[in-house]
Amino acid sequence: MAMHFGYLVVFSIVLFDSYKGFPNTSDKTKIDIDSIFENGPFGIAETSYEYPTTYDIEMTPSSNNLTTQIRGQLYYPNFTAVNRKGPFPILVFLPGKHPDCRTPVPLGYPAIDINSTDSQGQCPDGMSKVANHLGYSYLGRYFASYGYIVASIDVVSINNKPGIDGDITLNFVRARLVLKTLEKMKEWNDSAEKCKQVLDGIDLSGHFDFAQVGLMGHSRGGEGVRNAYNMLMENKGSSDALMWRNRLAGMNIRAVMEIAPMYYGRDGIKLTVDNVPWAMMVAGCEDDELDYAHVRLASEQMKTAKHPNYVVHVYGANHEYFNSEWQIGIPSCFGDQDPLWDVNATTFKVSDILPYTLNTFLDFTLPKVNGSEAQRRITIFVLASFFRAYVGINADPSLATLLDPSTPLSGDLSEIGRQYFNPVQSILLFNGSDNIFGTPGIEMMPLQEYAQSTFNAFAKAYDASLIRPPQFTFMPSPPQKGNLSLDCLDQIENAIHIDFGNSTKDEILILFDKTHTLNLMTIDIHLARRSSCWFTSTHPSTCAEPREMKTEIQLQTPNGFITATTVSLKSRYNMQFVLCNAMMDMPPEKLAFLPVMFETVRIPITNDIPITGIKFLSRNGGSVILGDIMVPTPTSSIHIISNEVSYGGNVFPSGVGVIVHRAVDVDIVDNSIHHHRYTGVSIGWEWGYAPSYTSNILVHSNYIYNTGQHILCDQGGIYTLGIQPGTIITNNVIKNVFSYAAYMWGIYLDEGSSHIIVSNNVVYNIGWGGLFQHYGANNTIINNVFARNSEIQPPHPDDPIPDGDLRIMNTEDHLSWTFENNIVYDTFQGSNHSAFKSDAPDVRVSFNNNVYYNPYNTPLLFGIQQTSFIEWQKTGQDNSSIIADPLFTGDVNQCDFFTVQSNSPAVKLGFANITKLSKWAPGCGTDNVVNDNQFYHW
Repeated sequence: MAMHFGYLVVFSIVLFDSYKGFPNTSDKTKIDIDSIFENGPFGIAETSYEYPTTYDIEMTPSSNNLTTQIRGQLYYPNFTAVNRKGPFPILVFLPGKHPDCRTPVPLGYPAIDINSTDSQGQCPDGMSKVANHLGYSYLGRYFASYGYIVASIDVVSINNKPGIDGDITLNFVRARLVLKTLEKMKEWNDSAEKCKQVLDGIDLSGHFDFAQVGLMGHSRGGEGVRNAYNMLMENKGSSDALMWRNRLAGMNIRAVMEIAPMYYGRDGIKLTVDNVPWAMMVAGCEDDELDYAHVRLASEQMKTAKHPNYVVHVYGANHEYFNSEWQIGIPSCFGDQDPLWDVNATTFKVSDILPYTLNTFLDFTLPKVNGSEAQRRITIFVLASFFRAYVGINADPSLATLLDPSTPLSGDLSEIGRQYFNPVQSILLFNGSDNIFGTPGIEMMPLQEYAQSTFNAFAKAYDASLIRPPQFTFMPSPPQKGNLSLDCLDQIENAIHIDFGNSTKDEILILFDKTHTLNLMTIDIHLARRSSCWFTSTHPSTCAEPREMKTEIQLQTPNGFITATTVSLKSRYNMQFVLCNAMMDMPPEKLAFLPVMFETVRIPITNDIPITGIKFLSRNGGSVILGDIMVPTPTSSIHIISNEVSYGGNVFPSGVGVIVHRAVDVDIVDNSIHHHRYTGVSIGWEWGYAPSYTSNILVHSNYIYNTGQHILCDQGGIYTLGIQPGTIITNNVIKNVFSYAAYMWGIYLDEGSSHIIVSNNVVYNIGWGGLFQHYGANNTIINNVFARNSEIQPPHPDDPIPDGDLRIMNTEDHLSWTFENNIVYDTFQGSNHSAFKSDAPDVRVSFNNNVYYNPYNTPLLFGIQQTSFIEWQKTGQDNSSIIADPLFTGDVNQCDFFTVQSNSPAVKLGFANITKLSKWAPGCGTDNVVNDNQFYHW
């Protein structure tokens, strides 16, 4: 069957257990969608912040002539002394590239922005600076009302400047603006004086929750926040990533949202957001990123993501109107979409305002509109559903179901298409190529082959047509006729194209390799449709016939087929080919197959029905592309908050207070965990560096004490195992951890524990060391207190002796940990004692800005050779550290190790006081008595 621009439907199938993934539609928590748009309980306040414009080599490491400035607008809850709450989660917004300067226009015209600022951020005379960052005020004020601190960054200092070596788009400089802003927030949080100095007298010190950070970027800002996430959380993307990780240790990015972002990378490397929830908004009427390269980002996310991912197609939206300051949008939609701006508005020519554009390709006819309230409304809906579900200690995960394709949406919302995927929570059953059967006459071919065959017809039609295709409308010079080629073939989705033609009876059947029975399942089918008929129709936006395509989906069971649903699809796009890659400076004649804009149809399965296959029946023709079928696995979004977990292990002594094996997005917060025969909190299940299904675990403000109870060995107050990106252990008190004979640590980073942040914990009265790492990579230990450890004597002469305060066991060819701004308060009385012990030579660690002290003047030893502190410093470690009294403000005889005096040497080295848990009880008693009548020795 010949193909002449038939309509295109794309199917990618994923099988989910709706109990572990999204809930069944019939059981879905009811959410009042209209309430999403209402402000929250907090009053709203805002202020600006501004630092001088400087040449900062940290911001532009490959250039010495690009100035940067930390500047923006801060929105925050207007709390009072009566209802003061906090700390507050943080959102950071990053705009994209836009002209810097605004030319005067007559009343009633939208703002016209042109030119760029000079090196000091100034516009030419007669023009004003565009306040890009204020274009998200409607979002900043909304989130402030829900208890978020929001920083909207002004990028005017770099916005339209030339790229630098290794960063042609300046999107890593944008990333550093995000990281530098977070660093400034940390300064405001730590010092009321600095905060008031910068924020015009406003004191927000102590009110920033750096364990709960969300990022949003628009256009180039999308790639900017993606880069910032990878630098801070993954140590990827740039050689200075480790510096920022160390400097911002303890911060945790919980979710990333991108709006019509760039996706170009650098040096052939393109980053994704793998270990936190991620979402992207796609403008259906995109007039800037015309190659839709960012849609390919969704395809890459499907390969690497380990958390829920959402793509929201906003039909009728353009690139600009997400930002209320970007008031010029080129009015064009390339398919069956209803524009979200006023299409009946009067128009004007750009040359009416800027005469020099006359007779140039810039002389567009534009509507007299200055944005789109409908587009801003849908933006609030999407961002609220996403960030309020994933960022903040009081986040409500049920809000994310509004982005779930099975949740009905009210009619007054603009048209959107919703796509959801979470590959790490799925096991591949079907790879899109086996066990596919079709009725006679159906053509099947790989999508790449389909694209090539379709391209030949497109090129022939382009050469013969006098009408320019819509995707070439905004190009200064369209591609030369007779010279088109299809390139970027590696970017075409790995799938199979199936053409039903005009049939109303043909069908395809996919058989699963084996029967899978799940109590509650859903099938997610990712769909899209487009037709390329710009040169054959007088109505190119609705040229597909029929306008609404209908496809019936049936599920095969051992007892036959059951009809699941019938879907109707419009052709949202009427083009198939676009520029291959706008940022690669390829000739315009090199084209690429337009990325597929998926939507998701979700089909719930109940009553324990075994599903053995799936059938698609054409009701009025069309084409499909089939992808993967998958089944889900681990649990996510669990909150264990404000519980008492005590006196465990009576039947099975190896029972743990709280244990997390394979899970993501788990919060263990504000619990009292005590009197267990084994570990207090255990996280992880994969040994060593095997692929891990555990990440983003927050262990925060827990009081963990009297664990071990001299019953078992090899345990800790908090125990971790395996790779755990995004896991943070912070603000906990851990005391009185004792094994029967050996191997007992306050914080125990066992085999493969990696990418974990340990910060602001107070750990004391531990049988062995306060901190032990068997082996692992890139862990950060910052701003903790380790005190009164390794003081007990072995119960039997042949038992191992305690190992000191800190210990690493294995040597590996990577950085094992960074240990900075900590206090080690050693109270051992004897000839000497180990402050840090390594069991193997050449352990790769980084120690700096720490304070060590023993009030009894017991010499402290370091490293594998257990040398003096002076000899240890000669190895390049702890060069800025000191042995000195940290000058605690509390009574050390009551183990009050939380705060130090203002003149403490620790403060000078960067130590920040630790918030004392309200449930903590003073006293240094070890509860070190074995009651043989109560406990058994195993």
